[in-house]
Amino acid sequence: MLCASCGVQLVSETAPLCAYCGSPVKAPTQAQAPGVAPAPVSAAASGTRKKLLRLVPLVAIGLGALIIVGSHTRSISSVLSKALAFNSTAPAPSIHGDSSVISIVRNGVLKDYNMATVGRAFEGTFQNARWSSFETQKGVTVVQFDGTIPFDRLYENEEDAVALAEKRDKCVASLGFAKTLEEYENKKKDVYQLLQQAEGQRYDAYESYDAELQAAMSAKIEAARRNQLAAEQQAIEAANGQLAQCIKNTSMPVRLLPVTFQFILSADRKTFELGYVDKKFRPDRALPFIYH
Repeated sequence: MLCASCGVQLVSETAPLCAYCGSPVKAPTQAQAPGVAPAPVSAAASGTRKKLLRLVPLVAIGLGALIIVGSHTRSISSVLSKALAFNSTAPAPSIHGDSSVISIVRNGVLKDYNMATVGRAFEGTFQNARWSSFETQKGVTVVQFDGTIPFDRLYENEEDAVALAEKRDKCVASLGFAKTLEEYENKKKDVYQLLQQAEGQRYDAYESYDAELQAAMSAKIEAARRNQLAAEQQAIEAANGQLAQCIKNTSMPVRLLPVTFQFILSADRKTFELGYVDKKFRPDRALPFIYH
Protein backbone atom coordinates (compact mmCIF):
# COMPACT_ATOMS: atom_id res chain seq x y z
CA MET A 1 0.00 0.00 0.00
CA LEU A 2 1.36 3.41 -1.01
CA CYS A 3 1.21 6.69 0.94
CA ALA A 4 -1.42 8.97 -0.51
CA SER A 5 0.77 12.04 0.11
CA CYS A 6 4.28 11.07 -1.02
CA GLY A 7 3.67 7.78 -2.91
CA VAL A 8 6.26 5.80 -0.91
CA GLN A 9 5.51 2.18 0.00
CA LEU A 10 4.17 2.03 3.56
CA VAL A 11 6.04 -0.17 6.00
CA SER A 12 2.77 -1.39 7.51
CA GLU A 13 -0.79 -0.88 6.46
CA THR A 14 -1.81 -0.61 10.12
CA ALA A 15 0.65 2.22 10.89
CA PRO A 16 -1.15 5.52 11.64
CA LEU A 17 1.55 7.72 10.01
CA CYS A 18 3.79 7.46 6.94
CA ALA A 19 7.35 6.67 8.02
CA TYR A 20 8.73 8.88 5.19
CA CYS A 21 6.62 12.10 5.21
CA GLY A 22 4.67 11.73 8.45
CA SER A 23 1.27 12.14 6.81
CA PRO A 24 -1.64 10.30 8.43
CA VAL A 25 -2.56 7.06 6.76
CA LYS A 26 -6.21 6.61 5.82
CA ALA A 27 -7.65 3.22 6.48
CA PRO A 28 -8.73 1.46 3.26
CA THR A 29 -12.43 1.54 2.64
CA GLN A 30 -14.18 -1.73 2.18
CA ALA A 31 -14.96 -2.14 -1.49
CA GLN A 32 -18.47 -3.00 -2.40
CA ALA A 33 -18.81 -6.24 -4.22
CA PRO A 34 -19.49 -5.74 -7.90
CA GLY A 35 -23.05 -6.20 -8.91
CA VAL A 36 -24.43 -5.90 -5.39
CA ALA A 37 -26.86 -2.98 -4.92
CA PRO A 38 -27.09 -1.08 -1.61
CA ALA A 39 -29.79 -2.24 0.76
CA PRO A 40 -33.01 -0.27 0.20
CA VAL A 41 -34.40 1.91 2.95
CA SER A 42 -37.93 0.98 3.96
CA ALA A 43 -40.77 3.54 3.81
CA ALA A 44 -41.42 3.20 7.56
CA ALA A 45 -37.81 3.97 8.39
CA SER A 46 -37.89 6.95 6.03
CA GLY A 47 -41.07 8.29 7.67
CA THR A 48 -39.61 7.89 11.14
CA ARG A 49 -36.52 9.80 10.08
CA LYS A 50 -38.68 12.66 8.75
CA LYS A 51 -40.68 12.80 11.98
CA LEU A 52 -37.47 12.99 14.00
CA LEU A 53 -36.24 15.83 11.81
CA ARG A 54 -39.50 17.73 12.43
CA LEU A 55 -39.18 17.23 16.18
CA VAL A 56 -35.72 18.77 16.35
CA PRO A 57 -36.88 22.44 16.13
CA LEU A 58 -39.77 21.76 18.52
CA VAL A 59 -37.40 20.31 21.09
CA ALA A 60 -35.13 23.34 20.69
CA ILE A 61 -38.07 25.73 21.23
CA GLY A 62 -39.15 23.78 24.30
CA LEU A 63 -35.69 23.93 25.81
CA GLY A 64 -35.55 27.70 25.21
CA ALA A 65 -38.95 28.15 26.89
CA LEU A 66 -37.79 26.15 29.91
CA ILE A 67 -34.72 28.35 30.22
CA ILE A 68 -36.82 31.56 30.03
CA VAL A 69 -39.42 30.28 32.52
CA GLY A 70 -36.66 29.15 34.83
CA SER A 71 -35.03 32.57 34.77
CA HIS A 72 -38.37 34.33 35.47
CA THR A 73 -39.09 31.87 38.29
CA ARG A 74 -35.76 32.66 39.85
CA SER A 75 -36.41 36.42 39.57
CA ILE A 76 -39.90 36.06 41.09
CA SER A 77 -38.59 33.92 43.92
CA SER A 78 -35.85 36.49 44.48
CA VAL A 79 -38.44 39.29 44.78
CA LEU A 80 -40.56 37.22 47.15
CA SER A 81 -37.58 36.35 49.29
CA LYS A 82 -36.66 40.05 49.52
CA ALA A 83 -40.23 40.95 50.49
CA LEU A 84 -40.28 38.27 53.15
CA ALA A 85 -36.92 39.42 54.43
CA PHE A 86 -38.23 43.01 54.64
CA ASN A 87 -41.35 41.96 56.57
CA SER A 88 -39.26 39.87 58.92
CA THR A 89 -37.29 42.96 59.97
CA ALA A 90 -40.42 44.80 61.17
CA PRO A 91 -40.53 45.00 64.97
CA ALA A 92 -42.84 42.43 66.49
CA PRO A 93 -45.62 43.78 68.73
CA SER A 94 -45.41 43.24 72.45
CA ILE A 95 -47.97 40.82 73.89
CA HIS A 96 -49.24 41.15 77.47
CA GLY A 97 -52.00 38.94 78.79
CA ASP A 98 -53.69 35.81 77.46
CA SER A 99 -51.98 35.17 74.11
CA SER A 100 -54.71 32.75 72.98
CA VAL A 101 -57.38 35.41 73.50
CA ILE A 102 -55.27 38.09 71.83
CA SER A 103 -54.65 35.82 68.82
CA ILE A 104 -58.41 35.56 68.27
CA VAL A 105 -58.51 39.30 67.58
CA ARG A 106 -55.12 39.62 65.86
CA ASN A 107 -55.82 36.78 63.43
CA GLY A 108 -59.50 37.60 62.99
CA VAL A 109 -61.30 40.04 60.69
CA LEU A 110 -63.91 42.72 61.25
CA LYS A 111 -67.22 42.85 59.40
CA ASP A 112 -66.96 44.90 56.19
CA TYR A 113 -63.15 45.00 56.62
CA ASN A 114 -62.16 41.43 55.79
CA MET A 115 -59.43 42.42 53.34
CA ALA A 116 -56.83 42.05 56.09
CA THR A 117 -56.62 40.66 59.59
CA VAL A 118 -56.97 43.04 62.52
CA GLY A 119 -53.35 42.46 63.48
CA ARG A 120 -51.93 43.30 60.05
CA ALA A 121 -54.16 46.37 59.67
CA PHE A 122 -53.48 47.91 63.07
CA GLU A 123 -49.80 46.96 63.31
CA GLY A 124 -49.26 48.27 59.78
CA THR A 125 -50.85 51.63 60.61
CA PHE A 126 -49.48 52.39 64.06
CA GLN A 127 -46.02 52.24 65.58
CA ASN A 128 -44.95 50.68 68.91
CA ALA A 129 -47.79 48.17 68.75
CA ARG A 130 -48.80 46.60 72.06
CA TRP A 131 -51.54 44.03 72.66
CA SER A 132 -53.02 43.20 76.07
CA SER A 133 -56.10 41.48 77.47
CA PHE A 134 -58.14 41.70 80.64
CA GLU A 135 -61.55 40.86 82.05
CA THR A 136 -64.03 43.33 83.47
CA GLN A 137 -65.79 42.82 86.80
CA LYS A 138 -68.72 41.34 84.88
CA GLY A 139 -66.52 38.78 83.17
CA VAL A 140 -66.36 40.45 79.76
CA THR A 141 -63.12 39.65 77.92
CA VAL A 142 -61.43 42.72 76.41
CA VAL A 143 -58.45 42.82 74.08
CA GLN A 144 -56.73 46.21 73.96
CA PHE A 145 -54.43 47.62 71.29
CA ASP A 146 -52.08 50.50 72.09
CA GLY A 147 -49.79 52.23 69.62
CA THR A 148 -48.51 55.58 68.39
CA ILE A 149 -48.87 57.60 65.20
CA PRO A 150 -47.07 60.75 63.99
CA PHE A 151 -49.09 63.95 64.32
CA ASP A 152 -48.64 64.94 60.66
CA ARG A 153 -50.02 61.61 59.48
CA LEU A 154 -53.13 61.82 61.61
CA TYR A 155 -53.71 65.55 60.98
CA GLU A 156 -52.30 66.13 57.50
CA ASN A 157 -53.55 69.70 57.02
CA GLU A 158 -53.06 70.99 60.57
CA GLU A 159 -50.04 72.57 62.23
CA ASP A 160 -48.75 70.91 65.36
CA ALA A 161 -48.76 73.83 67.82
CA VAL A 162 -46.97 71.81 70.49
CA ALA A 163 -44.18 70.73 68.14
CA LEU A 164 -43.90 74.30 66.80
CA ALA A 165 -43.49 75.66 70.35
CA GLU A 166 -40.81 73.03 70.99
CA LYS A 167 -39.00 74.11 67.84
CA ARG A 168 -39.13 77.78 68.83
CA ASP A 169 -37.89 77.03 72.35
CA LYS A 170 -35.05 75.01 70.86
CA CYS A 171 -34.03 77.93 68.64
CA VAL A 172 -34.26 80.47 71.48
CA ALA A 173 -32.03 78.30 73.67
CA SER A 174 -29.53 77.51 70.89
CA LEU A 175 -29.14 81.23 70.07
CA GLY A 176 -28.49 82.05 73.72
CA PHE A 177 -31.40 84.49 74.03
CA ALA A 178 -33.15 82.60 76.80
CA LYS A 179 -34.10 79.09 77.80
CA THR A 180 -37.59 79.27 76.32
CA LEU A 181 -39.61 81.49 74.03
CA GLU A 182 -41.68 82.66 77.00
CA GLU A 183 -38.59 83.89 78.80
CA TYR A 184 -37.46 85.68 75.64
CA GLU A 185 -40.81 87.45 75.35
CA ASN A 186 -40.57 88.51 79.01
CA LYS A 187 -37.17 90.06 78.33
CA LYS A 188 -38.69 92.19 75.60
CA LYS A 189 -41.40 93.33 78.00
CA ASP A 190 -38.72 94.51 80.44
CA VAL A 191 -37.54 97.06 77.86
CA TYR A 192 -40.92 98.73 77.79
CA GLN A 193 -41.13 98.67 81.57
CA LEU A 194 -37.83 100.57 81.74
CA LEU A 195 -39.29 103.12 79.36
CA GLN A 196 -42.28 103.61 81.62
CA GLN A 197 -40.03 104.02 84.65
CA ALA A 198 -38.03 106.73 82.84
CA GLU A 199 -41.21 108.56 81.99
CA GLY A 200 -42.24 108.37 85.64
CA GLN A 201 -38.93 109.82 86.84
CA ARG A 202 -39.32 112.71 84.45
CA TYR A 203 -42.76 113.55 85.79
CA ASP A 204 -41.39 113.32 89.35
CA ALA A 205 -38.79 115.97 88.46
CA TYR A 206 -41.50 118.24 87.07
CA GLU A 207 -43.35 118.04 90.36
CA SER A 208 -40.46 119.87 92.09
CA TYR A 209 -40.32 123.66 91.83
CA ASP A 210 -36.63 123.81 90.86
CA ALA A 211 -36.61 124.77 87.19
CA GLU A 212 -32.96 123.88 86.66
CA LEU A 213 -33.44 120.47 88.25
CA GLN A 214 -36.42 119.94 86.10
CA ALA A 215 -34.50 120.79 82.94
CA ALA A 216 -31.45 118.71 83.91
CA MET A 217 -33.45 115.68 84.89
CA SER A 218 -35.61 115.96 81.83
CA ALA A 219 -32.60 116.17 79.47
CA LYS A 220 -30.78 113.33 81.25
CA ILE A 221 -33.74 111.03 81.32
CA GLU A 222 -34.69 111.80 77.75
CA ALA A 223 -31.16 111.06 76.49
CA ALA A 224 -30.93 107.84 78.49
CA ARG A 225 -34.37 106.85 77.35
CA ARG A 226 -33.57 107.41 73.67
CA ASN A 227 -30.20 105.61 73.85
CA GLN A 228 -31.48 102.67 75.78
CA LEU A 229 -34.61 102.32 73.73
CA ALA A 230 -32.68 102.47 70.46
CA ALA A 231 -30.15 99.90 71.62
CA GLU A 232 -32.78 97.56 72.96
CA GLN A 233 -34.91 97.96 69.86
CA GLN A 234 -31.97 97.10 67.59
CA ALA A 235 -31.13 94.11 69.73
CA ILE A 236 -34.71 92.89 69.61
CA GLU A 237 -34.93 93.29 65.84
CA ALA A 238 -31.65 91.44 65.34
CA ALA A 239 -32.73 88.69 67.71
CA ASN A 240 -36.10 88.37 65.99
CA GLY A 241 -34.36 88.00 62.61
CA GLN A 242 -32.03 85.29 63.92
CA LEU A 243 -34.91 83.51 65.60
CA ALA A 244 -37.04 83.55 62.45
CA GLN A 245 -34.16 82.18 60.38
CA CYS A 246 -33.50 79.44 62.92
CA ILE A 247 -37.17 78.42 62.99
CA LYS A 248 -37.23 78.33 59.20
CA ASN A 249 -34.13 76.14 58.94
CA THR A 250 -35.02 73.79 61.80
CA SER A 251 -37.11 70.79 60.91
CA MET A 252 -40.32 70.24 62.79
CA PRO A 253 -39.88 67.58 65.49
CA VAL A 254 -41.94 64.45 64.94
CA ARG A 255 -44.43 64.09 67.76
CA LEU A 256 -45.94 60.66 68.28
CA LEU A 257 -49.52 60.59 69.52
CA PRO A 258 -50.66 57.61 71.64
CA VAL A 259 -53.79 55.74 70.52
CA THR A 260 -55.93 53.05 72.16
CA PHE A 261 -58.55 50.67 70.75
CA GLN A 262 -60.48 47.93 72.53
CA PHE A 263 -62.17 44.82 71.17
CA ILE A 264 -64.98 43.02 73.03
CA LEU A 265 -65.13 39.21 72.74
CA SER A 266 -68.34 37.20 72.88
CA ALA A 267 -68.95 34.88 75.83
CA ASP A 268 -67.91 31.82 73.80
CA ARG A 269 -64.84 33.71 72.53
CA LYS A 270 -65.66 32.86 68.93
CA THR A 271 -66.51 36.36 67.70
CA PHE A 272 -65.51 39.91 68.62
CA GLU A 273 -66.32 43.51 67.77
CA LEU A 274 -64.66 46.90 68.08
CA GLY A 275 -65.85 48.33 71.39
CA TYR A 276 -63.78 51.47 71.93
CA VAL A 277 -62.24 53.92 69.44
CA ASP A 278 -59.59 56.40 70.50
CA LYS A 279 -61.00 59.91 70.89
CA LYS A 280 -58.53 61.27 68.35
CA PHE A 281 -60.67 59.55 65.69
CA ARG A 282 -64.25 60.00 64.71
CA PRO A 283 -65.96 56.61 65.21
CA ASP A 284 -67.10 56.47 61.59
CA ARG A 285 -63.67 57.36 60.21
CA ALA A 286 -61.31 55.28 62.34
CA LEU A 287 -61.57 51.98 60.43
CA PRO A 288 -61.50 53.56 56.94
CA PHE A 289 -58.34 55.39 57.98
CA ILE A 290 -56.72 52.20 59.33
CA TYR A 291 -57.67 49.87 56.49
CA HIS A 292 -57.16 52.26 53.59
